[in-house]
Amino acid sequence: MLRPGVLYSAIGYQKRGGSSSQVNIRDVSFRAADFAKLKPGQVLIQRGESVPLKTPETNGVNSEIVFVDKVISQEDFEREGQNWANCE
Repeated sequence: MLRPGVLYSAIGYQKRGGSSSQVNIRDVSFRAADFAKLKPGQVLIQRGESVPLKTPETNGVNSEIVFVDKVISQEDFEREGQNWANCE
């Protein structure tokens, strides 16, 4: 049972054979209230999106990457997991 107010994090990885190299997928953080909103067959992910800076442009940079919650189907999650570009 998840405890209210606790921030949980999960990450997946694949270790390759006897070597020490591994492939990580992006982690996801959530609270019990986030988990409770999911329906069977749904997966919570966090995806990076470029957003304009709230402060004036600095050194030519006018946007930043923020991670936002997205809910996708189990099928989409599995399909995205087959693409190595999503697991760097």
